[in-house]
Amino acid sequence: MPDPTNPYATMGWEEINALQANRLSPDERAQLTQRVQQLITEGNLPKGAEPNEKNATEFLNKFAETNAAKEEDIARNTAYVEISRILLEPTMDLTPSGVNVQELAYTANNPIELAEQFLGYNEVAQRDTLASFFRRAVGSDFDPVELPWCARFVNAVLRTAGYNTDGADDWARSFMRVGEATTSPRRGDVVVMERGGNPENGHVGFFYGFDDAGNVLILGGNQGNEVNISSYSVDDVLGYRRFTL
Repeated sequence: MPDPTNPYATMGWEEINALQANRLSPDERAQLTQRVQQLITEGNLPKGAEPNEKNATEFLNKFAETNAAKEEDIARNTAYVEISRILLEPTMDLTPSGVNVQELAYTANNPIELAEQFLGYNEVAQRDTLASFFRRAVGSDFDPVELPWCARFVNAVLRTAGYNTDGADDWARSFMRVGEATTSPRRGDVVVMERGGNPENGHVGFFYGFDDAGNVLILGGNQGNEVNISSYSVDDVLGYRRFTL
């Protein structure tokens, strides 16, 4: 009997395919995963798929736990390739070379979801991964240990997510020249900050909200040498910029 509390409990593959799963909340994604597991357990596979010896729980748990997979592991069955695309992108690696997912193209409309994948990444511990991501996205070498990288992080995330950032560079304040100005920021908009009173200096990241004290929360790179969510005084905000596809 379908779970009455699960909005996806009666969905078929066509409806599931039509969902923009990258926009789902963690709870919604879990409910959708439950429905997919049920479909496979019942033997109801996407068109063209053949039964596989692995059940849905084992398959989904593998990706959730390891955050990676070799191409041959998923290419065995059309069903699992389709399921992974719907439910697990962008948290999985489908490349035979084992390249980390953060180095792959990602086309979610909301860049904050891609930026969140980097939370905790440190410029020393993840130096090579960050440098590779920056190079792939922007097209030039960039060492996060040697250079301030908040602007490169924002630029790389936006470009990877499909946004045009022409006019922005590795200078934080350059983002005041791109996107559209807004005074009502939404999560995922870009925040440009002044830093230290020097008109040449600045900081840039993604708007994440406001804390209880009214400070702006920014998900950004080069915040304490890593990607994290930190609070900053709204008095230092130069502007909020919104990017659209």
